[in-house]
Amino acid sequence: MLTPLKSMQELPKYLLVCLLASIPTAATAQGFQFNFAHPVVLAPTETPGAWYVDRYAPCGFVSPATAPDGTANTLEESICATNYQGPDSFYNTQGRDYDLPHNTTSLSIFLYVPAAWATENQRIAGFWGAAVDSSGIVTGSGDYPIIEFQGPITSDAGGPGYHGTNSGAGFYGWNNVTGAFGLIGLPTGFTYNTWVKLTITLIPGTGFEYTVSNASGQNSVSLASPFSDSGDLTLATVLLQGYNYDPSYNIFWNGVPGLGSLDTPFQVAYATNFSAGESYINIINDGANGAPALGPGFGTQEGNICVNLYAFDPAEEEVSCCSCMLTPNQVGSLDVNKDLLAKTQTGVSPSSVTVKLVATLAGANCTNSAAGEGTLVYGMVAYGTTPQRVATGVYHQVEHRLAPASLSADEYASITGRCASILGNASGYGQCTSCTPGALGASKQ
Repeated sequence: MLTPLKSMQELPKYLLVCLLASIPTAATAQGFQFNFAHPVVLAPTETPGAWYVDRYAPCGFVSPATAPDGTANTLEESICATNYQGPDSFYNTQGRDYDLPHNTTSLSIFLYVPAAWATENQRIAGFWGAAVDSSGIVTGSGDYPIIEFQGPITSDAGGPGYHGTNSGAGFYGWNNVTGAFGLIGLPTGFTYNTWVKLTITLIPGTGFEYTVSNASGQNSVSLASPFSDSGDLTLATVLLQGYNYDPSYNIFWNGVPGLGSLDTPFQVAYATNFSAGESYINIINDGANGAPALGPGFGTQEGNICVNLYAFDPAEEEVSCCSCMLTPNQVGSLDVNKDLLAKTQTGVSPSSVTVKLVATLAGANCTNSAAGEGTLVYGMVAYGTTPQRVATGVYHQVEHRLAPASLSADEYASITGRCASILGNASGYGQCTSCTPGALGASKQ
């Protein structure tokens, strides 16, 4: 480690909110959810949508992995003795960064805490953020909220630097004003070899709130920490760090416990054989973003999502786009011919289409969300039906789940940019009809 506060000054100062840079700022501040059910994308330098190197790359950064307690779909971060950079080196802090969506003010992640950490004379696992002001950059020495697990530090062990002794094994939070760590503690009833939930919350005009709870979000302990830059507004970047003291060890992170890989923000399907019967898409908001305590009729927008739809013909032309609002636990549906292809951008009804769905967080409505005005979220589960030929002149209507897919920044910029052009300039052509409440069933043809 480094000397207090000076170590923060040595961090990169150009961290920008780059993820999906084409997305305009959302109307309200948002949290960010991790999901490690798919392989993480790695990059050596800052790259939208990828985990890129901070200071020095850990020797392993892999998902989906299985944690020591058998939990699947986790991220395994490995610190290797072969990467040790010498006593008190800046580059013994080894991890990766990820650029966050605009207006992110809260980060939560789960960390597995093995019993071996209780006696280690070192810093072990760090959950970091980087805050930005209205200019969108880290200014001055920067504010870097940090929650990390430390063993009982009794002496300088020659790793990433030395801050002095601490108050024993537990979680600590970084104070950007004093340049020192303060004790957060351990959740009430904590036991080793279990998961804990770490939450960093940026409160504009106030400071950071560090919270550590059990995996159910209960029995929490917290620590308030001030800003050194009073203009901090949002979190630009998240960093998952390990600390190399020469011995090798692994860190296991989890995103959303129990969340599989089927409600990702980006999903794709196809529809074809329209002369043999209609194709349908049924979409569910599974409540991953929350739900009103008393139901959707009590004046709250909590958990609403926008489902943004994009249809492409065989020539890869974007022939239509639109969006629909789904409240938590609601199902909506579209008829591909009557809704997606009723008035295409080209004026031609294609013989088959690729359909892409992107889920974003909704406010009161989904106006222009298909043009990229939103924050990507989990919580969308979608099914499609389309006729499949089983014999000459014989078709069966087949249902399938839409395929979760990886969404690159370039792809998102392309489909939303073309949709923005459709919405703004096509005089209604290319604007598909929004969802209808309820599901549409398949029938044998």
